[in-house]
Amino acid sequence: GEAYMQFAPPPWARQWSDPALPDASAHLVLIFPGAGGPDANTARIVTQLRARQAGGQVVELLDWSEQCGDTLRAPNNARRLGERLGAELGRKRFPPTSLHVIGISVGAHAADALAAAFRAGAPTAHIQLTLLDPFLTRGIGGLLAPARAYGVRRFGASADYCEALFNTDDPVPSTSSPLLCAVNYDLTRCLERSQFTPLPGDSLHSWPAAYYGAHCGELLAAAGVRPRHAPKGTGVKRGVILEVA
Repeated sequence: GEAYMQFAPPPWARQWSDPALPDASAHLVLIFPGAGGPDANTARIVTQLRARQAGGQVVELLDWSEQCGDTLRAPNNARRLGERLGAELGRKRFPPTSLHVIGISVGAHAADALAAAFRAGAPTAHIQLTLLDPFLTRGIGGLLAPARAYGVRRFGASADYCEALFNTDDPVPSTSSPLLCAVNYDLTRCLERSQFTPLPGDSLHSWPAAYYGAHCGELLAAAGVRPRHAPKGTGVKRGVILEVA
């Protein structure tokens, strides 16, 4: 139950290494796929972001499927991984001055935890967080009351700018609520979805990742360079919900 979800696997169960962080880069983009690992949607996101080559940024896909564990433990396993990688990144001799972390589904927990840990080690760096149909709960309570799940309240709190893309009608639980610390793009009624075909074995849960792969350039341009939420910055306020037609 709850204890199983929260506690780390025993040390003897760890037979893997954490994904390797790239070499020093002033402008770094890190992408955490969902529990199923990299797929055609993440490949398209990587391709589109690398094609931009904005300011010499480095784009790295972190395959953490070995660290994921089973469905119950995945959120907290993801957070522990994100904390380790964020602390490692903050300890680098030349840490990034600009960090953009993208988390898909339960990978949002890794992305959020990395951002928070990196913030502790690099307090002046700019951090942007993009969460694609994020899985919001850490425990049973969040499944029973998804509107009060951990991610609803906490995802994006340590980032200068956070955006979440989600839909409200896919079968995966705890992925349908807007976030209090992000600008929220609701893709449920987006007309473009009528042409969307999920990947084999997937569902509408993958729609936000597919949409971001097609429109990440537009979203990045709309947010601007080193965006910050209003009122301190020019970006959209935290907690706002924008329905995409």
